[in-house]
Amino acid sequence: MKKIIINNKYKLDESHLGDYLKPKSKDEILKNVLSIEDPDKLLNIAVNKVKDPQVVKIAIEKGADLNKLIADNIIDPEILRTILTTPSEYKFIASNIIYKSLKFKLEKEIIALLKSNRLDISSKRGKILYWAIGFTLENLVKEILKNSKGDILSTEDSLVEALCVAIARGNYNIVKMLLDDKRIDPSISDNRLLNVAIEFNNKKVKELLLKDKRVLNKYNNNMKKIVKESLMEDAVMAEPTVKPGVKPGIKPGTRPGAPSPIRRERPSVTPGPKASAEDVAKKFLDLIK
Repeated sequence: MKKIIINNKYKLDESHLGDYLKPKSKDEILKNVLSIEDPDKLLNIAVNKVKDPQVVKIAIEKGADLNKLIADNIIDPEILRTILTTPSEYKFIASNIIYKSLKFKLEKEIIALLKSNRLDISSKRGKILYWAIGFTLENLVKEILKNSKGDILSTEDSLVEALCVAIARGNYNIVKMLLDDKRIDPSISDNRLLNVAIEFNNKKVKELLLKDKRVLNKYNNNMKKIVKESLMEDAVMAEPTVKPGVKPGIKPGTRPGAPSPIRRERPSVTPGPKASAEDVAKKFLDLIK
């Protein structure tokens, strides 16, 4: 067997390894670890105990199933890079391995998986796109949009959340990249993106959104609805809720001594029709513009 040199930073975690994995030297440690026949067991020990990328690669080449890997405690980017780049038949999904790889900015490795069709970007309602946006990985976002057939973009909740994160963090390039995609409606979720841009005072994104007719139309419709509802509430409040129980018993006792100068039989000017709630809303919108 070819001898493998363990890196200088090697530190053995001896807890729960068993007596046969507690030799006296590093060479003996490696020899005993590589003697494990079960590739799945070898991979988990290599990742979580021995923590050496070379042993991880050997385990994967022996056919270890990455679905059985306990990846919760991986903190070494080299271990993750080895997992992503070692050839295998495994197709990655949105998991701890991918999340931590994105956190460590292993963007090139993730894009390589995507191009080789070894990454399912639609898994778990498009979380990989959400993570890529959250970690400001512009190239990966671009590749995901290029390779997506609409399955991610049709998941409205995840898409809105991802865009809201980008707007809140001021990632203008990513927001523009997403909004330039014709499959994405910027007015989704009742103009939530515009509301987030206003809330976080992101002027560039707000201006970008207001250039889209769909956003403007929904904004105007919402304003009309608000004004109309306000007028309806005022009208209801103006009406008495309780009718008077007693009719007024006092009538005027005198008439004016001189005829009134106001002609009472008909108005001097024919009144126009009353304005509707929609007319008032339109006038209001014109004024605030």
